[in-house]
Amino acid sequence: MNNTEDDEYEVVIIRYGTRETLRSKVFLNYEAYGESDGPIRMDYYFWVIRNAHRTFVVDTGYSEECGRHRGRHHLISPATALSFLGIDPDHATVIVTHAHYDHAGNLDLFPHSTVVIPATEYEFWMDRTRSDSSTTMPSKTATSHTCAAPTARGACACTRAPRPSHPESR
Repeated sequence: MNNTEDDEYEVVIIRYGTRETLRSKVFLNYEAYGESDGPIRMDYYFWVIRNAHRTFVVDTGYSEECGRHRGRHHLISPATALSFLGIDPDHATVIVTHAHYDHAGNLDLFPHSTVVIPATEYEFWMDRTRSDSSTTMPSKTATSHTCAAPTARGACACTRAPRPSHPESR
């Protein structure tokens, strides 16, 4: 096999946040497991996959504001981590695995980048007919603050659960 620079990638995992909480606050329907509740440390990551010619940022982490609202803090802000790694957001492709606040909260750092998201995920968040349509797809449009899910009116949707039945909405 003949490897070239285009075939070899470096994968960097960035632990940007953490919180101490209870298992029942992390796992959906925890009481159904029949186990006693207890402490758990929840860490938050995003990834960089790059070679000499291209850079992919997989997820963008939660914004400082939404983290503060949800009782989470940054160990390092995603913007600072990207800078330390020498990544120019204008030259990175962003891959959003799913549009929860802790995966798509810093899209505003990439105003000129291509953003890749599964079509079904995009359609879910853009569906204005949903009963919980007060939450919308994170926007790359600048607002007065860095919000994971600004509504069509520009208001912060951080106070609204992305999906009421999902554990990350807690």
